[in-house]
Amino acid sequence: MRLVRKRVRRTSSFAPLLALALVVAGCAQELKSLSDLNVLRNALAEKYEHGEINVTVQNGTYLGIQFINSRFNALDDAGRRAKAQEIALFARAHFPSISRITRIWIAFLSGETRLYVFHSYETRGVFAFDKDRIEAGDLDTLYERAAASRSGSGAEEFKAVATYDEPRDQTTVSVNHLQLYGTLDDGLVLLPEFVVSGRKIKPPEWVDFEFVSYSKRPVFTEDRRLTLFADGAKVTTKKPRLSTTGQGVDGTYSEVISHRLSYKEFLRLVNGGDAKLQLGAKEIELSAAHLRLLREMKDCVDEARCP
Repeated sequence: MRLVRKRVRRTSSFAPLLALALVVAGCAQELKSLSDLNVLRNALAEKYEHGEINVTVQNGTYLGIQFINSRFNALDDAGRRAKAQEIALFARAHFPSISRITRIWIAFLSGETRLYVFHSYETRGVFAFDKDRIEAGDLDTLYERAAASRSGSGAEEFKAVATYDEPRDQTTVSVNHLQLYGTLDDGLVLLPEFVVSGRKIKPPEWVDFEFVSYSKRPVFTEDRRLTLFADGAKVTTKKPRLSTTGQGVDGTYSEVISHRLSYKEFLRLVNGGDAKLQLGAKEIELSAAHLRLLREMKDCVDEARCP
């Protein structure tokens, strides 16, 4: 596996997360207590008998776990993938604020530390999991399966779906795959979703747009802002809530960029006759098929259920 090595200035122990783009922001406001992070970290340290573990949360929805200089670095890529899946399952069971989490990121690092300060590190593996579908594999695997089912004979057409989580009493409405351009090997995917409390689907406060890029080189290296246009008029410009970059064993770069739209902004986008996204320097015209699927999410709200 190709390793990524980077020199880091003397800074806090969160520097590796910055390098992996697991940016820490505002977790104290969005978690009921910072002690929840310590609960999980202590449980992980006891379970895996390892002390160098970072546990962080981005915007209250993305849980990041780093194992630093652990014995798992000696595993091959398949072994680290399996271990990351095991750790994600353990984290889901032991993190007190897991109901607020949507993605779980597991990273294996090796590096030199002094007084808990990183001076250099190597990324041995980064794996992202959908919190509610960890058993199905990491997100890359889920996207590949979605693409395969879409291209296969007799494949069911993608549509907006609602999933009710009874323990949390909340419903998630999503479209699991919008290929904006290219392919999974070299292209951009949009994963839109929103969450409401209870079984009845009602207007949400926010709609999350998660973009996933796969390419032979990083595409969104500088500007990752999202600008929306409807009928030629600008709707809004958003800074990313989450921005991550990782490189697979084949050299392909995976970039995840998450933006949050108000429901009013979402409606302005989907109710127009035409719509366009600008993500960094990339401009993408939404096709009639893209808009139809996004409008299905609106229809779920209007009808209080998905068709």
